[in-house]
Formats: sequence, structure tokens, C-alpha cells
Amino acid sequence: MDVAGKKILIAGGAGFIGTNLAIALSGRGARLRLTTHHKAPQVEIAVAEMVQADLRHPAHCAIVV
Repeated sequence: MDVAGKKILIAGGAGFIGTNLAIALSGRGARLRLTTHHKAPQVEIAVAEMVQADLRHPAHCAIVV
């Protein structure tokens, strides 16, 4: 799958799955936005935009997307 230049939102970007997905997609040239809630990111991904949000709230969802 070609994701180079595509915008991809990863909810839970600070978790185990989200972090590893972000690492894999960043290596393929994707433009990433990762959400975090309480947990700090495990690693820093230079090409990823981090947004702290509680996705249980519609207003936070609107900000993220």
C-alpha cells in the first residue's frame, strides 16, 4: 500500500500498537497525526504531529480531524 504523502490519523498514538504503526507508516512517507490522552509518547517521531485529546468528547474529535 502506497501511503507516501497521505494524511493518517492514529488514535492512541502513544500506545504500543499506535507507536509501532506510526513508526512503520512514517518510514513509508505518510503524514501523521497521533492522539494521546494521559500517556506520554513512548518515542518521538519527527514527522508526526502529536495532539492531546480525549476522544470521548465530540469537541476534541473535531479538533483532531
